[in-house]
Amino acid sequence: MRIAMASGKGGTGKTTIATALARIASQRGLETVYVDCDVEAPNGHLLLRPSIESRHPVARLIPVVDEQLCDHCGACQSACQFGAIVCLPATVQVYANLCKSCGACVVACPRRAIDERPSVVGRVETGQAGELGFVQGVLDVGQPRSIPVIEAAKAAASVDVDLTVLDAPPGASCPVVATIRGADLVLLIAEATPFGLADLEIAAETVQTLGLAAAVVINRCDVGDRGVSEFCTARGLPVLAEIPNQRAVAESYADGDLDGVIKELAGALEALLDRLLQRHDRRAS
Repeated sequence: MRIAMASGKGGTGKTTIATALARIASQRGLETVYVDCDVEAPNGHLLLRPSIESRHPVARLIPVVDEQLCDHCGACQSACQFGAIVCLPATVQVYANLCKSCGACVVACPRRAIDERPSVVGRVETGQAGELGFVQGVLDVGQPRSIPVIEAAKAAASVDVDLTVLDAPPGASCPVVATIRGADLVLLIAEATPFGLADLEIAAETVQTLGLAAAVVINRCDVGDRGVSEFCTARGLPVLAEIPNQRAVAESYADGDLDGVIKELAGALEALLDRLLQRHDRRAS
């Protein structure tokens, strides 16, 4: 089972719940892997404190022009939909930050003057946090495109496990889509506030557009209003857990004490895991 943990906004408790859920599953004897796909700011390691066993670079392909073969016809510039390659009278300029590595310029060049070469944009780290498998993607500072690193992190997680927990970046943009695509269930973590509701609406629409199954966890459910609950009822989104605001949880999180978080939320998290597994069993049958 592959569960993607997502949220329309940051600060909803997504990573706290994702890491705690993965830890509890591994303690139950389920072979589990946690994958941190928030590659611009991965922080699951602060709670899980894994031992990193391997690091692998992640590269994407960038066009390189052979000026001796190029006749400056402009076909590459016409083919590029992102303004990443500009044909000038005396040279061809490639803007790597705009390039999407689609290869259109290579195909379009009639002189075969364009080749693609790998450019490192980040890395994937794998290891163990006790019995729990751990994978995180790390985007290099200054790199504009996180999706190659997200895809590499997902690929590094073994498919031959009982449970994979994909921790998505916040929001509903392309990096989130890259993370949740292919998941058996997207678990949306929302806080019970007007801001939480506004962002949950966007995230839920994204999941629906992709045709993925979704459910909701309402975190800090006693802080705001009933807007999120009413939205879930109206949209037919099952609420699998409602977690109240607790100072002890916040203190444990601030200390990086995942065991303290689990101690306070054990009942809610155990019940959440049971519901997730039951849903998966029903879908599988």
